[in-house]
Amino acid sequence: MAFLRSRLARCAPTVDLQFIGGMCQYREDGESQKIVADAALSSCKKHLWYLTEELNDTFYHAT
Repeated sequence: MAFLRSRLARCAPTVDLQFIGGMCQYREDGESQKIVADAALSSCKKHLWYLTEELNDTFYHAT
């Protein structure tokens, strides 16, 4: 669902942050989930240039 909504610029920050939150929860489910979630979060970090500095700082310190 997030992929389909990503084309809507006004929804992108919310959808991205929801995805990041979901990945943070998913990584708590086990070792193999942690590996997958860490890879997804690492990729997401490279594409957050459009978020405000405050939100980026919060994300970088949370992961």
